[in-house]
Amino acid sequence: MRQYSSESGNFHVPSDTNYLLSCLNDMQDIGPEEFAANFEMAENGLQRGRDQDKLRFICLSLHAGADYQQFKEGTKVLEQYIAEHPNSPDDIQGFQILVNQLDVEMMTKQYSSESGNFHVPSDTNYLLSCLNDMQDIGPEEFAANFEMAENGLQRGRDQDKLRFICLSLHAGADYQQFKEGTKVLEQYIAEHPNSPDDIQGFQILVNQLDVEMMTKWSAWKSLLEDKKELMAEIEELQKQIEQLKNIENIIKSREETEKP
Repeated sequence: MRQYSSESGNFHVPSDTNYLLSCLNDMQDIGPEEFAANFEMAENGLQRGRDQDKLRFICLSLHAGADYQQFKEGTKVLEQYIAEHPNSPDDIQGFQILVNQLDVEMMTKQYSSESGNFHVPSDTNYLLSCLNDMQDIGPEEFAANFEMAENGLQRGRDQDKLRFICLSLHAGADYQQFKEGTKVLEQYIAEHPNSPDDIQGFQILVNQLDVEMMTKWSAWKSLLEDKKELMAEIEELQKQIEQLKNIENIIKSREETEKP
C-alpha cells in the first residue's frame, strides 16, 4: 500500500488518490450553476473512456452540490475504475471504503429525498485540504512543520490536533510519526462524539493504511527471521564440518603413529 518502504517507514499518496483529494478541495466552493455545468461536462467525458475523465466524474459526484443519484453514479464509476486497475496501490480502495462509509451514513440518517445533498464537514475538509497543500514540501520543511505541530498539541486546540494529524500522514512521516497521528485522530473523535460520522470514515481509511503497512512490515520481518535461521544453520553446518576435519586429522595422525 502506498509504495511503503519498510526501511524508512515513509509512504506516498499515489497519483489517483491525490488527484481526487486535490479535485475535491478545488471544487468545494463552486456554486450550483457552475457545478451543474462541470458535472454535465464530466458526465459527457465518460464516453471517452479515459482514466482522467473517470476520476473527474468521481470527484464531482462527491461535491456538496451532487444529489444522491449523482453520488451513486460516482460510486459505480469508482468501483469500475478499481476493477480496471487491479495493480493500483491499495489506498484507492481505502478511498472507496471512505466513500462507502459516507453512503452508509447518508442512508442511515435519511438525507432529504428532495435535495439529497451532503457536505463534507469542516474537519474532514480541512484534513483533505491540508494533505493536498503539504504534499510537495521537502524533508527540511516537513521536519520544521512537524515539530511546530507537535509543540502545538500542548495548546490543546482542535486546529492544532487536526494539523498534527495531517502532517502525520505526509510522505515524509516515518511510521512512529504516523502512529502518533492515528492516536491523536482517535482522541479527537472521542472528544467530539457528535461530529459528523464521515470523520470516522476518514479514520477507517487511515486504519486501512496502517493495516497494509503492518502487513508489509510483518512480511519483511519474517524474511529477516528466515535469514537469521538460515545463517544459524550454515554456522552449525560449518562447525560440524570443522569437527569432521578434526576427527579426520586425528585418525590420520594415529595411522601415521601406528606405522612400523
